[in-house]
Amino acid sequence: MARRSSFNQTFAYIQGMLTEMRILSEKENAPMLAYLIEMAIIEADDLVQGNHTNHPVPTGTGAKVSKLVETIV
Repeated sequence: MARRSSFNQTFAYIQGMLTEMRILSEKENAPMLAYLIEMAIIEADDLVQGNHTNHPVPTGTGAKVSKLVETIV
């Protein structure tokens, strides 16, 4: 139970930080970046809500981030 609480707190925090970044992106007229950050916000919300499905780990630059997230989860 404590593990899930910590998990939710972590991803709620990430979601909040992403929201701040999306706001900054919109203010700086970077709509594509704002959109991509919004997708990350939705993913973080899915994790907090327990609606996350295991997506395949991508290859390339994002793979390092995906592997890092897997170690947290």
